[in-house]
Amino acid sequence: MRLGQILKKSIKRFLPESFLESLIYVRRRLISPVRIIEAYRGNAIIDVMVICVGQRCNFRCRDCGNMAPYSPKNHGSYPIEEMKEDVNMLFQHIRGIKSIQIQGGEPFLYEHLGELLDYLGGYSAFIDNIYIASNGSILPKEEILESMVRNHIGLRISDYGISHEKAKEVRRICEKQGIHVRYYEFAEGDAMWYRMGRPDDTYSPDENISKRFFFCAYRTCLTLENGRLYHCSRAYNAHYVQNFAEKKKDYVDLRQTKELRKKIAHYLTFTTYMEACRYCNGSHHAPRELAAAQMEKQ
Repeated sequence: MRLGQILKKSIKRFLPESFLESLIYVRRRLISPVRIIEAYRGNAIIDVMVICVGQRCNFRCRDCGNMAPYSPKNHGSYPIEEMKEDVNMLFQHIRGIKSIQIQGGEPFLYEHLGELLDYLGGYSAFIDNIYIASNGSILPKEEILESMVRNHIGLRISDYGISHEKAKEVRRICEKQGIHVRYYEFAEGDAMWYRMGRPDDTYSPDENISKRFFFCAYRTCLTLENGRLYHCSRAYNAHYVQNFAEKKKDYVDLRQTKELRKKIAHYLTFTTYMEACRYCNGSHHAPRELAAAQMEKQ
């Protein structure tokens, strides 16, 4: 066992959980002055960013974190030219991104995926790696595979057991092409998801919102969806599904370019909860449910 692990176990043993949570809460709210200055200069480096191509999916997961099965129909897929303009606008105001994850819905259903991959490939000097997040149920078309190889794009497969053999086939085909695959195995049927919340769920009192946000595993899952930046990939769709009013602090609209660098810098450094957090259980004390449990088809 490593020294760090031993220290963590010792600390947890002798200090009350409430005290440890308070320390973590304070630490996560601290902001590096250097990070703030660099962000306002347009030199921010984003650790992880999700690009959502739309909510269309061939699964109907009851506890989908993004609420994809409950989405409005016009959220199925987003116009490719607008997505490219959004990416271009973002890169005018930051230095780079360490990791991009392309997700839906199911990205392999997106009709312009190859074009998007090639466009992102043009920013390879500013992006460390790009992965597509898939449920492994759809074989990528040959032109998509070629684009993935050409642009050094990897694949993240979550195998929920619904299409287990297909997922293995997708993995085999991609690895044969030299595509790096991260394979997450849920096929045994006992893997659990956080129940972030369904449309008709009730949620904990407002006074818990700030801590719920700062303890949430997804609070740093910066997401670009339909021209807006959010702290997590649930927020944009949840606004429509759960029918709550957003506030201006909840997101950055990349299509409203006045003082955009300042807005992006503030959003990346002075993070706080969104209105969507009022309608979400977060991950810290959220109930657990069977991963990818399917709803009946309508």
